[in-house]
Amino acid sequence: MQEDRRHLRLSLADLDVLGSDAALRAQAEQAARAAESRPTPTVYTGLDRTGAVAVRVDATSDVEDVAVERDWRRRVDVDGVAGAIFEAYAGALRAAVEATALREVARDQEVAAPSTPEPRAAVEDELDDHVWLRRTWRTLHDIDADLDRLAHARDDRAEHAIAGPHGFLTLRLRGDSITAITGDTDRIARLDAGQLESEALSLFRSYALARRGTDPEEPA
Repeated sequence: MQEDRRHLRLSLADLDVLGSDAALRAQAEQAARAAESRPTPTVYTGLDRTGAVAVRVDATSDVEDVAVERDWRRRVDVDGVAGAIFEAYAGALRAAVEATALREVARDQEVAAPSTPEPRAAVEDELDDHVWLRRTWRTLHDIDADLDRLAHARDDRAEHAIAGPHGFLTLRLRGDSITAITGDTDRIARLDAGQLESEALSLFRSYALARRGTDPEEPA
């Protein structure tokens, strides 16, 4: 999850520009209403910048599906498709982590909100607001500080790689975190969208098994 959270930092706004307390509270209230009005998503989607590749991950960050558009060559070319798959994967991880953070803020708001307002609760409501805001700001600052530390920390974990079943694509890892996806362009040039999808999905499944300590060659 450390790599997941480093990717998240790319999309989090700086705390200095989150807006006023009123704006922050309004955003949290909106998130709470949205969470109540629809089921909690179990799958999160990321796209590369061209929209040629979509990757879907579940709540545990395992890849459930990879979709490649038929005109992927026109959009990203053979040299760029491996990077596009990684970009879509990182986007899916960001979506999952951000959704979790929003739910946590919404839950904190529900806990801080009084269940039954009292007639003379004007002052008490204001105190409740201050308590909620302090908790929310502290949570956001803690998350930002943690992400900053992870982003700048020296990473001494061993680098290694996992190749796809046909060797078209290769995951580059540091520890158990994916840092890049590379590909054999000469071989990728002969693939259609369906073959790319199959190779990428098999590769991510091998990674999921390896992360759990299961031999990819053995049944899970």
